[in-house]
Amino acid sequence: MGSLFSQKLVRCSQHEFIAWARSNRVTTVASSPAGLMEYKALRYIFPAVLVIGSEKSGLSDQLLETVDFVVRIPMYGECDSINAAVASGVLLFEMASQRVIQSL
Repeated sequence: MGSLFSQKLVRCSQHEFIAWARSNRVTTVASSPAGLMEYKALRYIFPAVLVIGSEKSGLSDQLLETVDFVVRIPMYGECDSINAAVASGVLLFEMASQRVIQSL
């Protein structure tokens, strides 16, 4: 409870973020319904950062073009999207699972 308040947060531009990620060899993974790869198909490379957009507008085209990977969560039936917090949880769980497996 309250673990968010123990984290260091930085506000920066998209350009500064991508420059930081590249200079620190951090893999950038974005989530979008338009992603070409399902999230479980990607073998995540660590360290990695997950980029999630707003529920209303998603991520900018500019940011989607500069990240290393764009993944999607498959939707079935008539549902076309899920809450950003839920999507984050699904994707972070997969990333954490793969990180544990890769460390064995």
